[in-house]
Amino acid sequence: MSPASQGETLLKLVDVDKLLLQLDKQLNALPQRPKLDDLADTFDQLADKSEQVAKLRLRQEMSIKALRDERQLLSEKVIESQRQIEANSTKYKEVSLLSTEIENLNKRIEKITYDIGELNAGIGKINAVEKQLSDRQAYIHARQTELTESLENDISQLEAQSNKLEQQRQKLTALLPAELVKRYDRQRGLKQGIGAAALEGHICQACHIELTEGQLARAKRDADEAGVGTCPSCLRLLVI
Repeated sequence: MSPASQGETLLKLVDVDKLLLQLDKQLNALPQRPKLDDLADTFDQLADKSEQVAKLRLRQEMSIKALRDERQLLSEKVIESQRQIEANSTKYKEVSLLSTEIENLNKRIEKITYDIGELNAGIGKINAVEKQLSDRQAYIHARQTELTESLENDISQLEAQSNKLEQQRQKLTALLPAELVKRYDRQRGLKQGIGAAALEGHICQACHIELTEGQLARAKRDADEAGVGTCPSCLRLLVI
């Protein structure tokens, strides 16, 4: 490649690298990413609530079991007291005491039955809450799946474009002297991915600083045979 063409090739390389930078920014700024993060946070919050509700259900169920066991025990005591009444029907004092005991036992059984009903009503409300949480989690999961597929599709398209640009970049760098590519890549690493620019008039198209006549003269004097010098302002390679 002639020295005159090296400057043009270098600027083509700059254009390719700018496009690669844009693609990289697009990859990092895909709108699905923050949405998926928000959904993941919401899903975790729902999972925590579901766990709390499940623990509440367990406590309710354990309370119901304890009350039912107590009711069963009290019912057995009532039957036993009734049996004793029948066996001691002529003993007024004992029958009276047993009757009072049965009355108290039945009151407690009645209270237990009421409490069990209240706890079952509470479980009914818990069922409704659990369904709401489950429905919400199912919706979020479906939305996550939808966004993930969309994200993967966008990433695939951007990566395909990036691969094509990388191939163009390899072809362009192969046309340039290795030392020039090394200088360019060094500045590209130091200058947010833009390692060279064209000089239009007196203005560097990378930093957009207008060079003085003296700076321009020195830049031209120090440029290589391909017309590639250094911007005195931003220190990028300058195609003059």
